Amino acid sequence: MSAPVRSRGHASDHHADDQHAPDEQHTPDGERGGILVLTLGALAVAAALIVTIAVASAVYLDRRDLLALADATAADAAAAIDTDSYYGGEITLTDDAVRAAARDFLASAPAGVTDAPGLAVADPTGAIDATTAEVTLVAFSRPAWLPWALAPWSDGIALRVTVTARGGGG
Repeated sequence: MSAPVRSRGHASDHHADDQHAPDEQHTPDGERGGILVLTLGALAVAAALIVTIAVASAVYLDRRDLLALADATAADAAAAIDTDSYYGGEITLTDDAVRAAARDFLASAPAGVTDAPGLAVADPTGAIDATTAEVTLVAFSRPAWLPWALAPWSDGIALRVTVTARGGGG
């Protein structure tokens, strides 16, 4: 008599230690969904980083625009010589002439150039010497995506620039 031959792959061939298929993974109940939490955390950090970069870029661009306006204002103010000294044969700048020229320039500039919130001429604005004008402008930057973390600056981030320009006198 010959012994019965068992074929591979039948249900009767499973051993006690082969209760699960080899491709199934079992994790303790406390670790389920761990990848989801890590993914959401990484996405939150990435979103916060993107918003921070966007706000910093907006503030930088507002400062750059304010600096360009201050340059133009100082160049105009450097040409604002005191008429009394001019007719006296001497070309000099005075504090009052520089301040008045800076205010007049900003008042006559196009609206798109001077639409920064809180734009004003500030101290020190005046004549450094007989031919050099110094102009300081202040304004606020109000980025469109100011996050809640920056709530103390919800009125805007204060910007201040000071430039000098030399006139053609002397």
